[in-house]
Amino acid sequence: IFEMNNWKVAVKRRKHEY
Repeated sequence: IFEMNNWKVAVKRRKHEY
């Protein structure tokens, strides 16, 4: 389950995408 980590990193890099 690394998808959760993936979205967590994306949120930190793109806080306005998710």
